Amino acid sequence: MSSTDAKRGDGPLREFFFRRALPRDAARREKGEAFFPRHPDPAATSYFLPRGKRTVEPRYLEAPECPDGEALEARLYQMWTAQGHPELAELAGDVARLAVELARTEEPGEEVSPFIYVMF
Repeated sequence: MSSTDAKRGDGPLREFFFRRALPRDAARREKGEAFFPRHPDPAATSYFLPRGKRTVEPRYLEAPECPDGEALEARLYQMWTAQGHPELAELAGDVARLAVELARTEEPGEEVSPFIYVMF
């Protein structure tokens, strides 16, 4: 399935975004903040942030393991709560359910993907 396929079944995702996520952004926007900024910040001279740490540890390259929707929900809830975003933490269950519902599984086939270089 192509990522540009118009019939890819993103209806539940679109509905979640417009009915659940966007209203939370509107509520934050009223406070002068936003999860989804619509324009660059005119007061910002740069978006570049210098790194304090210049070495990369393996833990920064490893994604946390979430074997199922419940683990993903717990991690999202924990992360958003720690970041001070309780309004996002409320959505953790919905996001996890969408992730499970929209997860793509490919059946192995004989044809090699055109994105893989085959060496003989």
